[in-house]
Amino acid sequence: MTKIAMVDLMFSWPPHGGGCLDLKETATGLKRLGYDVHLFAANCAWAWQRGTIDEELLDFPVHKIDFTYRTFNRFSLPKRFRTAVDSFEPDIVFFGDSYFMKPFLIRAFADYPIVARFYTYEIFCPRYYMLFRDHKICDTHYLKSPLYCLQCALKDMRGPILRWRYDVWSHEFIGSLAFEHGSHSAIYDDQDAKRDYRYDYKRGDHLHEREGAPVVLIER
Repeated sequence: MTKIAMVDLMFSWPPHGGGCLDLKETATGLKRLGYDVHLFAANCAWAWQRGTIDEELLDFPVHKIDFTYRTFNRFSLPKRFRTAVDSFEPDIVFFGDSYFMKPFLIRAFADYPIVARFYTYEIFCPRYYMLFRDHKICDTHYLKSPLYCLQCALKDMRGPILRWRYDVWSHEFIGSLAFEHGSHSAIYDDQDAKRDYRYDYKRGDHLHEREGAPVVLIER
């Protein structure tokens, strides 16, 4: 039986948003197809969106990994998830919802076949993934103009950061050190990986292999 480890930093159940619902339905569907699915979720007492889970309402095992304000960072978090997931010995690692931490999580599992799910513009817009400014869609993005985008994001996050009253977005921004010059380069770090799979729902293709990073981008 193929074993799939799902990793998510923003899962709660009952759900607080569409990402949770999508991940749950995906896990349930995979289980019905005969896969052994386990969810590995971040659990943060200070953020109810991370790990507030009624496991009796789910039909797959959940492994909650506890974090504090200090341990929820780009150095500790990937290592702790890697240790927990390795104990399950999965065949595939499936990444669900997260923001600035996602590149570092993917890097930590680079030797696994990986599926990476993207629900919003988190890779392209550090300003609450909106890709929207001055009443219009942005004509640039984080990978193209990182300093410009960071200034825009910090303008919106200034209040939570200065008050030390982080929401989940601003805390992940601080914990991942996304404000550092050159931090966007973490997204490109897997260029030497061996392969990349892509599934196109519009064409109904099967997964197929090609050169590139070991990441599946599920398209709609």
